[in-house]
Amino acid sequence: MERFEASVQYGDWKGSCAADDSDSQSLSVCLREAGYLSEEEIVVAIQFYASYGDFVYSYAYVMSFEERKKQIDGSAQDIEVRKIELQLTPAEFLKLFKRFDIFLTDPHSHIDGQEFLASEDSSGLGPFKIKERG
Repeated sequence: MERFEASVQYGDWKGSCAADDSDSQSLSVCLREAGYLSEEEIVVAIQFYASYGDFVYSYAYVMSFEERKKQIDGSAQDIEVRKIELQLTPAEFLKLFKRFDIFLTDPHSHIDGQEFLASEDSSGLGPFKIKERG
């Protein structure tokens, strides 16, 4: 059985993610117009996975309005969804959102979700950029 939760092989970093729908491009509208989503269905989850940027996959998880109603009122035994493979580049995936925020923490630090005060970087080095090796 699958779980609505991000997971990677080692889990070195854990965190949360939040996104605002795009004003110009809705995944539900795109799927409906392409015939992948009926008028009686709703997208309930989206998954995006990347490994070194070369291996990318994403899925939309779709549920009927009737199934969603049963899930909300507690009469559904299991959550039943339909999984639609999306062939999107990372840039195309991000364009589905007006704003997209990922916050990862070291799970051994036990600080996930806690409030904090951050001081500005005073190293004088400016923003960090990864330089290509060669």
